[in-house]
Amino acid sequence: SVQRTLCWAQVEGAYRSCAMFFLLPFCSLVVAVGAASIDATDSNISVVGRHAIVSQGVAFDHPGVRFTLHVQNASWLNAVMSQVGFVPNSFVVYVDGRRMGLATFNTSGWADGAPVFVPLYSGLDDTPHEVVLLKSSEASFDNHGEVLPNFVTLLRFEGPDGMAAVAPAALGHVPRRRVEFLGDSIMAGYCNLCRLGRRLVDKVATQAANERPHQAAPSNWATSSFADAWPNLLCGALGAECHVAAWSGLGMVKNCCGGETIMPDIWFRSLATVGAADSSDPHGTEVSNLWNFRRWVPDAVVVNLGTNDHLDWRPELIPAFNSTYLSLLEAAAAAYGSGVSFFLTCGPMSDRYCSEVEWVAEEARKRGIKAHAFAQQPPSIQNSCCYHPGDGGHLALADITGAFIRERMGWPSEAEEAKAKAEAEVKAKAKAEKEAEAKAKAKAEEAKAEEEVGAKAKAEKEEAKAKADEQEEAKVEAKNKAEPKAKAKTVLAA
Repeated sequence: SVQRTLCWAQVEGAYRSCAMFFLLPFCSLVVAVGAASIDATDSNISVVGRHAIVSQGVAFDHPGVRFTLHVQNASWLNAVMSQVGFVPNSFVVYVDGRRMGLATFNTSGWADGAPVFVPLYSGLDDTPHEVVLLKSSEASFDNHGEVLPNFVTLLRFEGPDGMAAVAPAALGHVPRRRVEFLGDSIMAGYCNLCRLGRRLVDKVATQAANERPHQAAPSNWATSSFADAWPNLLCGALGAECHVAAWSGLGMVKNCCGGETIMPDIWFRSLATVGAADSSDPHGTEVSNLWNFRRWVPDAVVVNLGTNDHLDWRPELIPAFNSTYLSLLEAAAAAYGSGVSFFLTCGPMSDRYCSEVEWVAEEARKRGIKAHAFAQQPPSIQNSCCYHPGDGGHLALADITGAFIRERMGWPSEAEEAKAKAEAEVKAKAKAEKEAEAKAKAKAEEAKAEEEVGAKAKAEKEEAKAKADEQEEAKVEAKNKAEPKAKAKTVLAA
């Protein structure tokens, strides 16, 4: 077949460089053109996170959107993707549970709307493999003014001839829980990779600026990773399927750094960066972009908004903050049903809006909503990364928030789940050993039975032969006795 060599991303036939940040060396990967493909909308692909089905495939921009594909007969695999908008996005790829770098690839340098071939892996065998594609950047960090479309579309996966998708249910991948998150930079994981050093980050930002000198150099995608943010860590610990709407700088009624679009507006959207057709309306969105809340109903909703509203030095916002927050909870409860629990958190960067959060939770409970207020203030946390929690802080946030949610939801603790898992593994091992023992015993008995049948058949055969030989000997003996008599009779007759 025709061969083509990809140097990371081939766009419209021209090789383009990517401002790589902790990327795997995918250059010089050789793949076949015209091989098998699996469309992004294939029913065997699990898509978790808000998204929109478009003519080209699946469009998305929220952090944490996750595509999971179980594929067999695929020694190599590519993703075909495109991006609308200029703010780069980063992704983390997991193959059979193994994370392929802090950030596997990013969209820096992609031509607007043009398909890009992205190598995901190569050199594997044809047995089934699990591939996870996770969006680790937020929607559009650098747009603090007018919100402009900035979303990625997954068109399809490509692999060798004979490649086939395997249904997740057939492999036992069934999530037990669903959790939704609504928040700002603390949830998005803003600057949580700061401890890795500024020199490399500055180098990446400079390279991006050189590629697009007419635009501000975006560096947030290089210093931040939702894959290492506390909501994603918590989802992993809970074994939960999660949806996330988180945008740095945005507040409940007022943003920290400009712009009129606020997080309650984002909550109603499928694509966070697609607003109203009328650019003078910062709060609305196109009717086709309204999220259908019946598509996915969570067990719990976690909200952390208020840091960017700065209620401590903008106290005039408190009434609007309280009423907007309460209206949001009422809308969510109406959309999801009375069985959903809401966890309203505050901190860790500021606790100066905790009293307002507690008031909202109390008022929500009066309205029959299961609301719990919780201060996210781990004792050891340090907001040392651009005034935000670093990777250690996010681990601590995941631990304390997870413990609180488990307790209120009646879910087993992590230790209890670990114990139950260990016990289940012991039972499964014992069962497997017992089945193996029974199978070996059955096989031995079968072999013994076959041996006995063979021995009996052999004995019967030998007995039959002996009897036949005996009969033959009797015939010969009778013949030998009869011949002299016949001969004597003949002589007498003569």
